[in-house]
Amino acid sequence: WYVRESTVEMLGKVMSGNDVSTEVRQEWFKSLLPLLKDENWYVRRSAVEALVKVVSGNGVPAEVRQGWFKSLLPLLKDEDYYIRKSAVQALGEVVSGDDASIVMKRKAFESLLHLLEDCYYVRRSAVEVLGKVVSGNDVSTEVRQEWFKSLLPLLKDWYYVRSAAVEVLGKVVSGND
Repeated sequence: WYVRESTVEMLGKVMSGNDVSTEVRQEWFKSLLPLLKDENWYVRRSAVEALVKVVSGNGVPAEVRQGWFKSLLPLLKDEDYYIRKSAVQALGEVVSGDDASIVMKRKAFESLLHLLEDCYYVRRSAVEVLGKVVSGNDVSTEVRQEWFKSLLPLLKDWYYVRSAAVEVLGKVVSGND
């Protein structure tokens, strides 16, 4: 497991450069998918962390983002909280681009809402990504209202989560997202 984990970690660092083509990113993404189901959680964690690096960056075609998006959704239910948190971050990278569809943003919104009741580590990441999902002019007023209502209870949460909720609420409400 150590060799698999170290290899994934090293390649994730290589793939994080902006000079990596979309085609190479797609191939690397495909090669990571089996490692997301590895029996060793260290390997799964490294694979998800590498995914965050692979999916970040601009200029990725919408159909590629859609494929990445579908592959990340099951990870939101992984038994390991760190994998759920990293999957949330990767999902945030996928849906925060200007070319992310409103359908994809809505599905991300729905998928992330239940994570607001997860452990504080995952809740904070979900709060931050939900802020990315609802920012922009293409999100309906109804979705923003639902998002706002879902964050209100988190203003009484532990400081780590509460501070993220306050920051995100401030940015989105003020339009500085």
